[in-house]
Amino acid sequence: MSNRAFRIFLSILFLFGVAAGYRLSALAKLETHKLLNVAGLSYNFLGVLVLSELLATSSRWKDACVRFLAPGVLWFNSVIPLGAFLGSLVIARLMHKPSSGTVAQFSLTFFFNSLIPLSILNEFVVLPTLPFAKADIETRWRLFGFFLVLTGTGVQLIAGLLAIIG
Repeated sequence: MSNRAFRIFLSILFLFGVAAGYRLSALAKLETHKLLNVAGLSYNFLGVLVLSELLATSSRWKDACVRFLAPGVLWFNSVIPLGAFLGSLVIARLMHKPSSGTVAQFSLTFFFNSLIPLSILNEFVVLPTLPFAKADIETRWRLFGFFLVLTGTGVQLIAGLLAIIG
């Protein structure tokens, strides 16, 4: 991807995050565990799609997952929460939206808590440094699918615990 296209891609993601933060801030009573549940379901859906047997027979699909979708997941999880934080904190606070504090806290917490899993994704799939991960696209593709399903399930378990506790 060229530098210009990459900047446009990041700008679109950031603006999407700002819009999401603004829209979520307008909800009357937003609960964090519901946002986490949606994030977990999104990870699980993407993991099932990546590992789908209908698509997995194609080596082009595996290559596209490793080369484009995995870096996309990195950037989605980095830029959208920052945009949502800005959208909820700055824009929604100026307009006194009811859930702006919840969205700001959630998006910033989600961003910082995503750094460790995303660094693992980067090291094993996107830019592998370990010899067994460098081996072939098939291994990196399986690790990517495993990462998505494991992360989605973990996020949903955390959401369930927060729903029980809070």
